[in-house]
Amino acid sequence: MLDFVLLRWDNIRMENTSESAPPAGMRYWRAYSYFFDSPKWTMNLLLGAVCTLIPVLGGIVFSGYGYEAVEAMHRRGKDDSYPEFDFNRFVQYLVRGCWPFIWQLIIGVPVAFVMWVLYFIGMIAFMGTADQHEQGLPAGFFVFFIFFLLVGLAMGLIVSVVAAPLILRAGLSQELGFGQALSFMQDFLKRVGKEVILAQLFLIGTAIVIMPIAYVLCILPAFPAAVLIQMAHFHLLYQLYGLYLQRGGSPVPLQVEALPA
Repeated sequence: MLDFVLLRWDNIRMENTSESAPPAGMRYWRAYSYFFDSPKWTMNLLLGAVCTLIPVLGGIVFSGYGYEAVEAMHRRGKDDSYPEFDFNRFVQYLVRGCWPFIWQLIIGVPVAFVMWVLYFIGMIAFMGTADQHEQGLPAGFFVFFIFFLLVGLAMGLIVSVVAAPLILRAGLSQELGFGQALSFMQDFLKRVGKEVILAQLFLIGTAIVIMPIAYVLCILPAFPAAVLIQMAHFHLLYQLYGLYLQRGGSPVPLQVEALPA
């Protein structure tokens, strides 16, 4: 029978416990500042930017790395350090990142389809009245555009809030677990739902500021900026999970990795 033990990311043996000291409350700006605590944050930023250049797979790989960082900070009970990005763990990152990616597809595809149908209906209606407004665009077009934009923003926020506990559980447990995941989502949102909404709004607001600045400076800094925003997202999930446990939530079962020969 195989003997499984668990190593911390810095190769120190740890017990396979699913609980650690949770944060006392949400520290939103810490989601960005913690990234620079690592002495090799520049290398992590560059390697993460390389991942963003790889279509589809790059995002999945970086997601796997992000949840490994979430688990490492959770097990240690503090966020003063996190694992370095290691390309030798590319396959492990890829496998781990697939689980939350599947949940994103399950939730995102139907919502995207609904939004496409609304857009299609609106454009058909506009084209049907286009001949009646030869002097310019009708006021109804602008009303529809604003309405579609607001609906899209609202749907995006709802999806991100609902998906947060599902992708968090999948990233930590490294499985879909449909039955357990749905009950976990309900309990998670019941205990920290307000904080999830605020965290998503904070992330969206800061991304709206950071990304345009990166594009104005140069196209290349946009990729590291995207990495920084993603790492902030993972840290917010770490904080939310700690707060959830502090309020009596059920811990996610964590996997145990076998030592290489």
